[in-house]
Amino acid sequence: MMGPVMNKVRAAKLAALAYLARGDGADLQTLIDHGKMERLLRWLDEAGLALYLSHQCGRRGHKGSLPAEWRAALDGRRERNRHRVTAMLAEFHKVVEAFSASRITFAVVKGFSLQPEFCSSFDLRHHIDTDLVVAPTEIDQATETLLKLGYQNAGAEDFGEIRFLKGHPAIPATAQDDLYTVRPESMLEIHTSLFESRTYTPFVLGGDWQSEICHKDLGQVKFPTISEADAFMFHVLHAFQHLAAGWVRLSWLFEISNFIESRRMDDHLWRSVADRVASEQHCAHAFGLTLQETSMLFGTKMPATLADKLIDPLPANLRKWNQDYAVKVLLSDFASPSRHFQLVHGHFFRNSGDRRRFITATWRSRAKLLASFVRRPNLLFRGILRQLDAWAHWLIWQVRCGYGSIQRSGS
Repeated sequence: MMGPVMNKVRAAKLAALAYLARGDGADLQTLIDHGKMERLLRWLDEAGLALYLSHQCGRRGHKGSLPAEWRAALDGRRERNRHRVTAMLAEFHKVVEAFSASRITFAVVKGFSLQPEFCSSFDLRHHIDTDLVVAPTEIDQATETLLKLGYQNAGAEDFGEIRFLKGHPAIPATAQDDLYTVRPESMLEIHTSLFESRTYTPFVLGGDWQSEICHKDLGQVKFPTISEADAFMFHVLHAFQHLAAGWVRLSWLFEISNFIESRRMDDHLWRSVADRVASEQHCAHAFGLTLQETSMLFGTKMPATLADKLIDPLPANLRKWNQDYAVKVLLSDFASPSRHFQLVHGHFFRNSGDRRRFITATWRSRAKLLASFVRRPNLLFRGILRQLDAWAHWLIWQVRCGYGSIQRSGS
């Protein structure tokens, strides 16, 4: 029975993506005909697509064809999220004004900066924090400014992000919490560089964001942001970094698709992006893989320059991985990130040091996970099964890749 049930869930998820891409009422009907409404809505929430789905239904005149419980659920989410991001915008305004008054060189990335090119309205996004990139020489001044606003330094990541927290959660967030409720805490991250090297993606994309700062406004809130080319590259690389870790929010790929559609005829932009990305092979393959997946899920027609320089040159093993595993990984649940990307992870390592750091980080995370499962036998058993499944896929992948290599050499 598990197979047919899982196939129905997969079909419903794919129908949601197809509806976002094409607006076909039949796809919407496939989604709502699935009996597990709450399960699907939770997946849409975690994928960042529930509010986009609601917006597209209204824009296309399909809201009336939804069952009353679906309409109520989607409308309630949109209203709660509007209150949440309005509160976030007020706090964001305070931070921007304080940084501007202190003459700190900074720019806003992700979040509110994505309207309108990536997202038509900021209240359609489910973002939980504010992200700023700050000139390295002004990190201390930025930290001091945030401390005066009531933030606390919550620590730094090994790849350069510094986290800040204001207030304390009244109740610790859990996996079952309503994602759209206004939270009593405010979170902020400072990036010390625009394109950071991480354990899972050990490559760096160069560039000088400070020389191309743009300005945007949301009502009374005016703020600096990075150039459109930098914003596009940042968003694609951010999605890939999460894909490499086992799970990616599909709304990021949808937003990448929206941006491409909105700037389709801007040949200068696409040449600029492709030339910069193609200069670093590992990075070029990461972009090509992510853009191909965006096209697979949302039917995005890629500008010729991106296709020619980033997608078409993808090596055979990455194309095959996208064909065999990409959809499985992209449709996975947030609580069960996939390990299938590890089949091609080695392709993105520059040297043995990168590989050692990745293996060390992987086994540390698995040890922590195992420790949390010790007193929960059912989760421990599921974890063991997942690891066995990952090893089985690795073995099958090696055999298939080896067979394919033999076939190519024979021909």
